[in-house]
Amino acid sequence: MTVAAAPGWTTKLDGRVRFYQLTELGVLIAGTEDSLYGIDGETGSVLWRRKGLRLDETDVAP
Repeated sequence: MTVAAAPGWTTKLDGRVRFYQLTELGVLIAGTEDSLYGIDGETGSVLWRRKGLRLDETDVAP
C-alpha cells in the first residue's frame, strides 16, 4: 500500500527551485536561478534570502 502525504506548507519563491538541501538544524537551503533562500523546514517561512548570486548545485556543499 502506498500513501502520498500532502505537503505541510508551501512558499512562494522568485523562480523554479534548481536545488535544495535540508540542514541538520531543519533549515531548507533552496536555490533558484537568481536567489539562495534559507527556509524554516517546519513552517515554510523564509528566514533569509540572498539575491543575484547565480549559484548552481555544485557551488553549495551540504
